[in-house]
Amino acid sequence: MYFFIEGMSSMDYKEHRKRLIDIHTKIFKQSHNDSKLMLKGAKALGLSINDKQIIFFDEGEREAYWDILTYERIKDNLSLRDHALVEPGLSNDEKEYLGKYRVHKTAIYKIGRHKGTTTEISRINDINTYDLSDINLAKEDIEGSIMFFRLLEID
Repeated sequence: MYFFIEGMSSMDYKEHRKRLIDIHTKIFKQSHNDSKLMLKGAKALGLSINDKQIIFFDEGEREAYWDILTYERIKDNLSLRDHALVEPGLSNDEKEYLGKYRVHKTAIYKIGRHKGTTTEISRINDINTYDLSDINLAKEDIEGSIMFFRLLEID
């Protein structure tokens, strides 16, 4: 997950990231008993499954898995995020915060120059550029690389 929030400082980024991770953790704990859902997400990504146990070979597989479970509509034609916004489990404040995020579809992006803790990106076949707030990505020397991911934009 990557944040597209223009003008965000690195402290804002860290606070947003921590808060969203805390909310996601609650969402995952609520859905943890739904083994069919968990296995469906793993199968959709082609992950290894051994006796109903999902095997991740690296952190990238784990992040993609949680992204699919959270934001794709694989449970009753809704995402886990959609369910969390209407079902009990999160506080009203957490639901309001989660509801502020606009979830973009996954896409292929070209990585541009770094500007402090932000990285300029552009969606393939799109002339617009965006400033992406991600501290770890901004540390990588990957200008010109192509990546596939989902953006989250906060209003």
